[in-house]
Amino acid sequence: MYDHSKKEDDKLIKFLRKNGVNSYKSVDHCLARRGSADKQWEDLLNRTEHGLISLYLAHKIELESVGIRDQRIIKKWQLINRASEYKRKLVPNRKLTLKKLKNLGYKLSILTDASRNSTSIEKTLSFIGLKNLFNSVFSSHDTGHMKPEKEAYFTVLKHFKLRPSETIFVGHSKDEIEGARKHGIRTIAVDWDKGTKSDFYAKNFNEIPKILEKINE
Repeated sequence: MYDHSKKEDDKLIKFLRKNGVNSYKSVDHCLARRGSADKQWEDLLNRTEHGLISLYLAHKIELESVGIRDQRIIKKWQLINRASEYKRKLVPNRKLTLKKLKNLGYKLSILTDASRNSTSIEKTLSFIGLKNLFNSVFSSHDTGHMKPEKEAYFTVLKHFKLRPSETIFVGHSKDEIEGARKHGIRTIAVDWDKGTKSDFYAKNFNEIPKILEKINE
């Protein structure tokens, strides 16, 4: 839904150098490995997304794994990561599409696999002017269930007291879309992964209202 800059990582390195911390190379390595298939970080992220540990603890463990135990650094990293959530940029026209769906009477909900709780995500949505467009936010950090687990989808259905046939799931990941279909939920794929099997495909986010019109004909 939105793009975001990763300049916050550079801010941390500058902070370390300014404060005479010689371990900044270790932190730089720690940041770089996030983009790779690092087993430890994947495990930590998985645990935060299931709500087993906090994101702060995940950062703490990650830094300690490269020999960094200075609480100043750990707290600074947490603040920088948190601040990055308020620097996200909404992809153009998506807000207009969400407003259109809202005006058409659809109940909009976010179901996300995230290391943050729903309250934190709602604060970000509020900051970028989207909170009032969504009826609810469900984070795996709170529910303990990630897509494509059945319980993840049914948490939303139970909240709204709806049957699978009465809902539409919009996503891009092959696993999440096919997981929804498996449990009887119709799907719209946007920017989808190669090989994804969906009920409907939208070339871009703005096509969703038109697809919904066809569904309701």
